[in-house]
Amino acid sequence: MNTNGKEKVIVIGGGVAGLSAGIYALLSGFDAEIYEKNAIPGGECIGWNRKGYHIDNCIHWLTGTKKGTELYEVWNKVGALSDDIECAKIDSFYTSTHNGKSVTLWNDLQKTERELIEAAPEDEAEIRKFIEYVEYSKQCIFPASKQIKMKGRLKGIDNLYLAGQWTNAPGGLPVAVASGKFAIQRLLKVKHRDINI
Repeated sequence: MNTNGKEKVIVIGGGVAGLSAGIYALLSGFDAEIYEKNAIPGGECIGWNRKGYHIDNCIHWLTGTKKGTELYEVWNKVGALSDDIECAKIDSFYTSTHNGKSVTLWNDLQKTERELIEAAPEDEAEIRKFIEYVEYSKQCIFPASKQIKMKGRLKGIDNLYLAGQWTNAPGGLPVAVASGKFAIQRLLKVKHRDINI
């Protein structure tokens, strides 16, 4: 208990999950302290300069930017997105060049499919299957309001809740930001506190 009468949440790691956990702890009425080993927060979403080059370890695309989705609401609540932040619309995601030939993952999946088949006609069946799965994945919405199944505690240590890369749940950045929220929700449940975050 702090001098102000609030319980304190200690967050180890200032990556996306840790920052999210800290924000949700504050929104839930706790005090929060975030400890980060690096000089700046951001974890896997930071870049740095070395010997005249910028090393960009940052995310290159952000899922959950569609307004009205659960994940957009999480991004909005932690301050990463808002109605006045414009997301860049890009035509392609990735281009790979080998021996002078390039293939691109375009937003236009038919264009991607044609380009991949032209580059590797022997793989046409697998390429068509890949495009079919990508089309299917466009319908999937990340559930950010209900907890996903993940390892949430370390045995023998009370009141330690895991988030981010420690959860053993695949999913990258969306899981990281939501897992910070989920860790605080688990803490609220243990504390028998009914706060809707």
